[in-house]
Amino acid sequence: MKRWHIGHLGLEGACLTLLLILLAFAISACGPGSQDAGTTSKTSAPPAMFRADPAHTGVYPDTGANITGQLAWKFKTGDYVDSSPAVSGGLVYVGSDGNYIYALDAASGTLRWKFKTGASGYSSPAVSGGLVYAGGGDHYLDALK
Repeated sequence: MKRWHIGHLGLEGACLTLLLILLAFAISACGPGSQDAGTTSKTSAPPAMFRADPAHTGVYPDTGANITGQLAWKFKTGDYVDSSPAVSGGLVYVGSDGNYIYALDAASGTLRWKFKTGASGYSSPAVSGGLVYAGGGDHYLDALK
């Protein structure tokens, strides 16, 4: 089997090789975590997804808030809160073993709405496309709007 070196490809082969390398670099630069060309950086709220992103890294952009460790607010549910909250659009979504999913104002903790579920044991909610998704002990996935 004959081995080819770039010198054996001639000028056209070398140009083609260089073009393929540049194309591979451009494709990798547009992969996950990259920014689309021609857009400006987004300074909106962190993504409303469990653990921040599709890779579930748990790393959220720093909001620059001065966290002091003092209690800002509390909300009493009807039972245990085993799920992790999801935060999106100024609301906090959380499920409880008391058969409810709650939507709370993120700044004040005021109840905006609650949804009675078929059973307790709700999973951590996820928010996307204007819907809140949560599954529970009743064998259903609820999509709430």
